Amino acid sequence: MKIVLDLRGFCIKKSAEKKYERALNKYFNKKISEDKKAAIEKEIEALKFFLQNADFSKLRGRYKELSGVKNIRVALLVGKQDYKIVLNDKIIKPYWK
Repeated sequence: MKIVLDLRGFCIKKSAEKKYERALNKYFNKKISEDKKAAIEKEIEALKFFLQNADFSKLRGRYKELSGVKNIRVALLVGKQDYKIVLNDKIIKPYWK
């Protein structure tokens, strides 16, 4: 799964929190299909895990771009057993608490 995080004016943590909130709002929208609900549920779970377990201080310290100083987008790639962040066409592994 690929989750795009918009870092325009926000650090990676705040961007992930905003994406999580939007996904929750979509999930509880009565007009969406069950198929879309299932996909959104996976996104919610992936973001929840990322928010609870990533070491954002270490990530922002190591990769200044993740602190919101530049208007960029990054992708969070979520596999069955791993997470990766695509930053400027470079794949990095998140730091965990």
